[in-house]
Amino acid sequence: MIVLIILNIIILPLAAAVLNFTYAQQNVELHEKTLDYLYVKPPNSKLVAHIATGNTAMSLGVDPFAHRVYVANYDDNTVSVINASSDKEITRIPVGTDPTAVDVDPSTNTIYVADSVDNGVSIIDAKK
Repeated sequence: MIVLIILNIIILPLAAAVLNFTYAQQNVELHEKTLDYLYVKPPNSKLVAHIATGNTAMSLGVDPFAHRVYVANYDDNTVSVINASSDKEITRIPVGTDPTAVDVDPSTNTIYVADSVDNGVSIIDAKK
């Protein structure tokens, strides 16, 4: 009886842990290839367009209803406005210092830009 208790409490969990660790170590390459395939190299993908924006594009926000893409240009302190239908930059809007993130509220056509040095948010009214 004591042997069964020791087997259930100590040896079986230890064996399970070792087997799971071994499986994970043996399949690292397979996992990496799967991630490459799914996220980096989707099947039948090709570059459709390259759109120049300001210096050091950091992030983007999309307004699917207005067909606009907004890109935070870190070193220019601007946001590029791109027409997603024609893949052309329309304009650049000045914002706070070192913008790093963009979010869009499509219901109000408002763009929010996080300015890292200013510790603030620039708000753009895209209806104009």
